[in-house]
Amino acid sequence: NFLNIMSIDEAVVIGLALSLSSSAFVLQILGDRGQLSTKFGAATLGVLLMQDIAVVPLLVALPILEKSGSMPIDKASLSIM
Repeated sequence: NFLNIMSIDEAVVIGLALSLSSSAFVLQILGDRGQLSTKFGAATLGVLLMQDIAVVPLLVALPILEKSGSMPIDKASLSIM
């Protein structure tokens, strides 16, 4: 276990946090390189905004996941197969 993630809930929260932080890093790099005003920069900004917007419903669903109980990772991987 690399991060010692024991449940799906923990994995979702970590994934959400990483997706939000990546937007800040990528926008900073594009700004430093002066690429925000290019077609590539605009497309990248659009993708990052859509990712950030997609996180909102997941954040709303977190309390629902918490109430329903967490599913251990080993059972979740078996249910996918």
